[in-house]
Amino acid sequence: MLCSKHLCLLAFTLIGNLVGFIKAGDIFPQKIENYINSADLFILCWSKNAAQSDYVKKERNQALDRAYPKVKPIEKAPLSIYPLSIEPREELPEDMRDTYNFELV
Repeated sequence: MLCSKHLCLLAFTLIGNLVGFIKAGDIFPQKIENYINSADLFILCWSKNAAQSDYVKKERNQALDRAYPKVKPIEKAPLSIYPLSIEPREELPEDMRDTYNFELV
């Protein structure tokens, strides 16, 4: 298991690499949607800012549609979600509290 520091570094590296794949003229929301649809791991960095973002809400809901518990059994879910709670902290999303353990970073 990776420690929290490494997971944050991994998340920021993935985001940096994602931005590198988006080229002039690309439709940014469509590219993000395509990446989530083809991913097998979604790292959710949850904070007060994330909770207020319409983009994060849309991306989180898209990931939840491809993950357990919406997809059952858990082995059939094409996407795993690894949620991190980061500063500034916000209350955990109600629809994830009973299913996911948020790692505090």
